[in-house]
Amino acid sequence: MPNIPDRLPIPDKIPETRLMPRPETLRGKLQAVLNATKLGNERLHKIGGEPDWIQDDETPECCGQSAMFYGQLGSLGGEYDLIDNGIIYVFICRKCLRTHSVFQFS
Repeated sequence: MPNIPDRLPIPDKIPETRLMPRPETLRGKLQAVLNATKLGNERLHKIGGEPDWIQDDETPECCGQSAMFYGQLGSLGGEYDLIDNGIIYVFICRKCLRTHSVFQFS
């Protein structure tokens, strides 16, 4: 395979940024802020950092190297639950810019 240059103009690792839901009501917003401080075992949506794997590491390979972790999206609960609180992990290949996703659940 020819040596393909890195085409992604961002650092190798993105700093972790936790994402919060934006409820419509004031009560919902207050509850979201209170729950955001409980990081314990909760799996939250985030951009960057390292994947919070539910199972074993499944980092995709692309263009001869591991794809870069971009972020993860977890279940919203209720009717939007992703099979037992699953998480979708998103990766980007630094060489061809192809995106990859991995879905895990407990």
